[in-house]
Amino acid sequence: MSDPFNKHIDHELLVRFLSGDANGMEIDQVKIWIEADERNRQYVDQMRLLWESSGNVKDFMSINVKEDWEKVSGRINKATSTRCVTQPIQKKGIIYQWMRLAAAITILLSAYFTWPTLKSYWIKDVVSIAATDTHSSFSLPDGSEVYLNKNARLSYTSDFDGDTRTVELEGEAFFKVTKDETRPFMIKLGQAVTEVVGTSFNVNSTGPGQVVVTVVTGKVLLYGQIKDTASVALTAGEQGKFDLQHGLTKVSNEDINFLSWKTGELVFHNTGLPKVVADLNRHYGKVIQLASPALESCTLTSTFREQPLEEILRELQMVLPVQIKKKENMIVLSGEGCKSR
Repeated sequence: MSDPFNKHIDHELLVRFLSGDANGMEIDQVKIWIEADERNRQYVDQMRLLWESSGNVKDFMSINVKEDWEKVSGRINKATSTRCVTQPIQKKGIIYQWMRLAAAITILLSAYFTWPTLKSYWIKDVVSIAATDTHSSFSLPDGSEVYLNKNARLSYTSDFDGDTRTVELEGEAFFKVTKDETRPFMIKLGQAVTEVVGTSFNVNSTGPGQVVVTVVTGKVLLYGQIKDTASVALTAGEQGKFDLQHGLTKVSNEDINFLSWKTGELVFHNTGLPKVVADLNRHYGKVIQLASPALESCTLTSTFREQPLEEILRELQMVLPVQIKKKENMIVLSGEGCKSR
């Protein structure tokens, strides 16, 4: 095991620093050591927690006091006997100080031998997974499956323990949550919280202060992070919307392509061209516009599976009276419309 102590700090000096017995020069020395490395700062923080909680025996169930005491008792006995001969009047006070020092050293030694346990108890490692220009899928420690859309990020503590299974999301993701009625699964996204026990659903931030949750199976609870706010319960086929300005709403999900980013499939059944364009824009991250309101009467029935956008646009030209022009970063569909069709 690697030594968590920095080799350039004296353990007894650190004990005096924590106990408040260090002089001004020693305090400055420890402070310089702390500032030299962030790991030093973290270590001192953990030792301070140990020191402050040392009066509670149950916090030290993992400490082998007998074994650690044997490592320092010889040195303590020698020092106390020497002082008792030269200064017998101060025997009680000296022994008290040495016993206090011994207890502190025992804590430090125990911390050394139990460092992995201490670290896992006090320092919660945060796992952060990000998807850049591609999708990402992975499993959480509880077995739940997560699918991240492009540019999304999910963060959670590595042990995933506690009364709830909490994650923080940026962007869009689809979840298949492992059922555990004793530990609800909670997703924090912006100002909204999505809470479930076991279900599958999609969560997406559609704008500042706006979150949309679409349920595929099971039941989901949507509410704001501020306490005592209203909540809305969602079941399969329903969609909940959280808006920081307008609150919560619930509707039936009519968007069959809301998971196209995950499935790679776009399905249109006599779908109006404005909706087709909106789905293409969302799926491919492009800007496609209709040049004329007359095109809004056009409809499309087709299915596209993991096809390039250029291929889809060529098919549109074949089945609809539209022309396609590219202007800078925009794609424009023009034509006389579909009134006669």
